[in-house]
Amino acid sequence: MKNHINMLQTEYGLEHISAQIAVLSVCGFSNFSYDYSENDPI
Repeated sequence: MKNHINMLQTEYGLEHISAQIAVLSVCGFSNFSYDYSENDPI
């Protein structure tokens, strides 16, 4: 039973990390696009 709980915790941890990475990627991309359009000479 203890093994099963550890496995669930690991899966949850990986999903949580993946979600954080996805959020950071989206935020980073938005900031990059904003900076790029702001510096666009046109």
